[in-house]
Amino acid sequence: DFGSLALYVARLNRLLARWAQANHAYKLAEAAGAACGDRVLMLRGRLGVGAVLRGQGNLPASREIASAVIAEADDPELRPIQAGAYADLGVVYMLMERRIDALVAMYEAFLRTIDPVQRMRVLGDLGIGLADVGAVDTARLAFGIVAESSSSALLRMNARLELMALDAVAGNRVAFEQHRQAAREFAGQMPPSMACDYRFKAGRGLAAFGQSGRAQALLKEGLA
Repeated sequence: DFGSLALYVARLNRLLARWAQANHAYKLAEAAGAACGDRVLMLRGRLGVGAVLRGQGNLPASREIASAVIAEADDPELRPIQAGAYADLGVVYMLMERRIDALVAMYEAFLRTIDPVQRMRVLGDLGIGLADVGAVDTARLAFGIVAESSSSALLRMNARLELMALDAVAGNRVAFEQHRQAAREFAGQMPPSMACDYRFKAGRGLAAFGQSGRAQALLKEGLA
């Protein structure tokens, strides 16, 4: 019970970018799993530490943890853990701009993911990877599935932010504004990373449509 609670506390702090607190809680969860022989709990805690490192910008260390967990979770009973590790590895590769490696890792994660909500999370990441390599129509399909799914509100909104960015590039002002309005209404519920991402994508979109003053104001908010 303690380990499960530690994971919950860790994830909440990570979403709020409280890195030290999140890292401490993830390590407690890993230790609790080791103490009671729960490999799932132990490996989830270890993956969480890797996610914190990724959030802090230490991509090589985060990649090392994800790769190690993939190897250790090579067991049918640990398939969900291996799926999560592949998903984390995909995000790391994406941030390292190793786009093909990212797509391969995220696809491996998608194949192994069973939980419906987590499956939508992986599909959203896969959509980002597809957009990065120019497969825009396929990426748009992936984001559309997530946005219309019954998964968490955060996942659906994240997909809409990605669609907003694609519509800005495509020059579709109407669709861009529809997504931007939905995001504005949801802004109070966004964790810091999403709030920044929203302002970045909206600011770039407004600039593309000639609204430089409004774009600059949003980008400054994102910096803050």
